[in-house]
Amino acid sequence: MQASQSGARGAALAAGTEGVPSRDARPDETLSGLTAPTVLSPRDQQELLSCINTARSEGLALVVTGGGTAMGAANPPRALDLLLSTRGLGGRVDARPNDMVVTIGAGATLTELNRTLAASGQRLPLDPPLAGQATLGGLVAADTTCSSSAGFGCFRDMVLGLNAIDGSGRELTVGGQVVKNVAGYDLVRLLAGSNGSLAIITQLTLRTFPRPVAALTLQYRLADTAAAVAARASLLNSELSPVMMDLLRDGGKNSTGSSPDNAHERPLLLLRIEGGNSEIDYQQARLRELLGCAPLARSDNPPDHHDTLHKDWLLRLRAISMPGQALAFADRIATLVKAGGSYQLLTHLCSGETVIGLEPLPPVAAGQAATGGRSPREMAALLAELRQAAFDYKARVVVEQAPAELYELVDCWHGRPAGLGLMRQLKKRFDPVGILSPGRLAGGL
Repeated sequence: MQASQSGARGAALAAGTEGVPSRDARPDETLSGLTAPTVLSPRDQQELLSCINTARSEGLALVVTGGGTAMGAANPPRALDLLLSTRGLGGRVDARPNDMVVTIGAGATLTELNRTLAASGQRLPLDPPLAGQATLGGLVAADTTCSSSAGFGCFRDMVLGLNAIDGSGRELTVGGQVVKNVAGYDLVRLLAGSNGSLAIITQLTLRTFPRPVAALTLQYRLADTAAAVAARASLLNSELSPVMMDLLRDGGKNSTGSSPDNAHERPLLLLRIEGGNSEIDYQQARLRELLGCAPLARSDNPPDHHDTLHKDWLLRLRAISMPGQALAFADRIATLVKAGGSYQLLTHLCSGETVIGLEPLPPVAAGQAATGGRSPREMAALLAELRQAAFDYKARVVVEQAPAELYELVDCWHGRPAGLGLMRQLKKRFDPVGILSPGRLAGGL
């Protein structure tokens, strides 16, 4: 009977999504050990609508993916019948340079968008990890924070308007196409961070910014955390506005590049400044006054530490605290994790978030699984320790990437959110049958 029902649902899916490109899932498209039997790749809003309507009528659970860069940053779905890729929703770019606005399909990547905007001397100035792979719709749906959020805000701050389709098949048009737009409820901020559990974004209208005449990345090796706290205070109280203010720490018993005085374990302050050539010169001189030292290194290019954290570590966590508590909490984190091996901590000094890389991935042969030093149960115990410590800082620790076995032992979201009742009502309103990413959000929504 079960095989007969499965065959009938498969036939109904094929009939309802006829013409929509489909394929088998790749090995990197698993969700906490679950693999969807079918991946659908709609090329426009109508094809996406047919996918959602078919899933709703057949009771099929679907999970949305863009570039696949944040597949691990949520709980496993309760069911997974379909993986729906938005990569085919790139489409035409409608850039309006005089208004500093661009409208683009949600399946395009930031790299693709900035390549187009460069012709008019503009850009979207954020620098998420894997910018050539992550889709714009996915970055907004995850409300990704990145290093340049210090100067420009999060992805939700870039969005003027969007189009989406919710779980009931309604086509939503949210916001507008101009910078000054205050009409209606701010549904952009509701959908940003909902991880595709309320609606699937199909198109975005975004603010753009001028490309700077010059930009420079500066690295400063600081003595300790106290020096980092003082540097942060000096920068925030000055007239300078770096577009990036990060603190990077490497450490642990297996750290590479060690030196006799353990200089590699001292905090590395990463700043990026922009402006005209004279502004760059002025800012460099002021930074020397404020920090009391010359930079360890300079580069015209933005740093790649975000990409490294995504590619080189088996377990990646994100600690979220008040900005003023971030460095103290990061110090506590380092104390808890260093005994288990090498680690990397990246603290965004303006947002208060710290990305934690644990269990370095060794080079592995093709087809082999990479494994770290801690077992999944030891990872779960460490996560419990970090979350216990987070109470002292009014912080929380969430999972962004982990081995499949760990998702069976922990909740990615650090407990039930205070507004869970309201979240349930919103989920019911936008996705009444519960087909969109069921169970992926906090509280099992």
